[in-house]
Amino acid sequence: MLKNSYVRMGLLLALALVAASIFTPPEQKISVVSAVALMFAAIFAAQWPPITSLILRRPQQTLAVGIGLTVVGLLAIPAVVLWFPEREKLLATGAHLPVVLGVTIAVLPRSLKATARFKAATPDQAEVAARQPFRPAGEAADALGMLSRERAALVRIVGPWTMLFCLLPLAFVDMTFWKPVIEKHLAFAALSLLGVLLLMLSLPLVAAIQWARHLATGRTPRPFDVPFGALWGVFWRLFFTGAILRVIDAASPWLKDHLPSAAPWVVDGLSGLVTLLVLVLASPFAMVFVAVALAAKDKSITTAMQAARSVGRRFYLGMLLILAPIIVLSWLEDLAPKASDLSVAQWAIYFGWALALFATVIVATTYLTRIYLRSPANLAASPSV
Repeated sequence: MLKNSYVRMGLLLALALVAASIFTPPEQKISVVSAVALMFAAIFAAQWPPITSLILRRPQQTLAVGIGLTVVGLLAIPAVVLWFPEREKLLATGAHLPVVLGVTIAVLPRSLKATARFKAATPDQAEVAARQPFRPAGEAADALGMLSRERAALVRIVGPWTMLFCLLPLAFVDMTFWKPVIEKHLAFAALSLLGVLLLMLSLPLVAAIQWARHLATGRTPRPFDVPFGALWGVFWRLFFTGAILRVIDAASPWLKDHLPSAAPWVVDGLSGLVTLLVLVLASPFAMVFVAVALAAKDKSITTAMQAARSVGRRFYLGMLLILAPIIVLSWLEDLAPKASDLSVAQWAIYFGWALALFATVIVATTYLTRIYLRSPANLAASPSV
């Protein structure tokens, strides 16, 4: 039992620590490496049979411990900033560790239950997964083709959210209105900007949730119907996947420091390749978001990963083909000359990028949802929407 689990987790830990050591700025290195090591230490410990049995016997108590540690860590961070400003950097490094440990512990009961269910599955279910043909290039192309075949449904379901995403930045066209607001009511202006940013982040997520539900049920939701429960489930999970985003954000500064004589377009291109590599390698975790969108009974990481594993390494090729165009487009957008004011050309570039972003989100959602729905791992965790 332990050999395969420990080998896989050991490799993941090594990769995570290498990435953290390479790309993380020196002042954050101890913080990030400590968080990664603590997270994997908790997962390793949970593989030991006595601890596994204890967690499965007392799942509610384990969940309570995880939530308690998370809350303590979240409260400790602002407390450190307010009460110990002179030691903020030193104490904040350790303040986030209870959050990492708490979240890891909180998800263990669900993941261990899913693992136990897979071990108890009949051989027939494994054979069904092995017999299912899967051609990643064909699946990715077919998901892209749905943008044309399902035009009417796409306009009704995704169209309103795309339109809002394109129109929201127009609120900042007239900066003569916002300058006096910022000068007199800075807090209000900051909250307004934060609200707009959160709303813009939410729009592609809502579109993806509703599209996944359409694929699973064939039903079309009402216009501007917001699935608040699923959106919250996706949001807080995205919040705790910040380590992946930190690796992506840290890649560009690291490349600039180590390639000082390289042209900006070269650095941007290499940074895009790092972004693509990280997103493709992390893409199996996106199956969790599909489970949340479909209100599945089992939303554990284990079940989600099993769905991706049912198609093997070819899963990554499909995601590579889907994500590569938007990375290349972002790189080309960075190469475009920047105007000092918001010209018509700048807005045209933004609208084109927004449409490409939503197209990528929908194609990726189609690809992931199809794999999720036909995975034998979800026979006992069927969607309830």
